[in-house]
Amino acid sequence: MSATVANARNPLGYGRLVPFERERHGALGLDPGAPARFARRLHAIVITVDEFLVAARQYAIMFTRDPDTAAYVPVAVTGLVPGENRILTADGAWPAAAYVPAYVRRYPFYAVPRSGARAPDVLVCVDEEALCLGEAPLLEADGRPGGAWAERESLVREFERAWRHTRAFVDAVARLDVIRPVEAHAHPADGSVHRLRNLYRVDEARLNALEGRALKALMQVGALSRVYAHLMSMDNLARLLEPR
Repeated sequence: MSATVANARNPLGYGRLVPFERERHGALGLDPGAPARFARRLHAIVITVDEFLVAARQYAIMFTRDPDTAAYVPVAVTGLVPGENRILTADGAWPAAAYVPAYVRRYPFYAVPRSGARAPDVLVCVDEEALCLGEAPLLEADGRPGGAWAERESLVREFERAWRHTRAFVDAVARLDVIRPVEAHAHPADGSVHRLRNLYRVDEARLNALEGRALKALMQVGALSRVYAHLMSMDNLARLLEPR
């Protein structure tokens, strides 16, 4: 019998997360409306460092902190208040030219890291709220992956690989003590005022004050270009202030 994943907070936007089981979930399909409902709940979307360069063209990339470990987590900011994604169109769709982060594209699946007897592995889980009968089943009758599951399984594995790179990147930047809270208020065209809470950014003055060896070390591991992508992306915050 499947059980809700224990000792773990639900990832941002997810509902009831349980281990994916072929017998329990294989005959179910993806609810066509679930991805839109998921995306509408996301005012900040977790992204990997591999996505920084493309995401920085459209989103303000900032950092939040993991509530369990206090580690910094990079996110693409999509709204000014929790539960509001201002990037989506009025009918809840992604604009045609928008980059859709991998965190969204792999939904409703999610990987929980675990260590097996021989090597590190992941437990693939699924948000059961996004599954239903009557749609193309996740698995064929002979157990082979259906189209939706085959596509997302690849994304789940790729995201976990990219997340290992991301943790190394964040740790390298955090060790330099250049990340600081964002102190800002947003003033949308409707006259409301929003204080940006629980968001962090690299302090450019502190970055510029680093000694050459520290900057070179970031450059050699490909981190410095990502830091500058993050800094340049901050101009995209103004897009969230525009009326829709």
